Order: sequence, then C-alpha cells, then structure tokens
Amino acid sequence: MEIIQDKLLEEDLLEVLLTAIEEEKAAQARYQGALELAKSPESQALFQDLVEVEREHERLLHERYDQIKKKLEVKIIGKWNRWMKAEAG
Repeated sequence: MEIIQDKLLEEDLLEVLLTAIEEEKAAQARYQGALELAKSPESQALFQDLVEVEREHERLLHERYDQIKKKLEVKIIGKWNRWMKAEAG
C-alpha cells in the first residue's frame, strides 16, 4: 500500500506542476501581447521583464517536474526489484 500511496502523491504533484507550467506559458503569452501593444519604452521594458520572469518560472517548474518524475521512476523500479527478489527468494 505504501508504494501505491507514494506513487499517487508524486503523480498528483506532477499534475500540479504541469498545470503550473501551462499557467506560466499563458502568462508569457499575455505579457508578450501587452509588450507588442506597449507604446512607451518604460512599458515595453516592464512587459519584457515580465515575459522573462515567466520564462524563468517555467524553466524552474520543468526542472522540478523532471526531478520528481525521475525520482518516481527510480523509486518504482527499486521497489519492483526488491519485490521480485523477495518473490524469488
């Protein structure tokens, strides 16, 4: 049961991270649109900064997603191997 519960919690976290990544992409698109409409250099600089901040957020979320996914795969494989050895022994 522990294996299943751990897997479910991490899968839920992966789902949340995927949603957050999509939200970061949507924010980038909004700020990019505002950047294209901005008239003053100050407004353009502000929206360009916001686009870059959202890109960095997306990068960090992708990085964390990949870390958790890798950890989940290693954990499942490790527990599977221990289970197979126990069944064989």
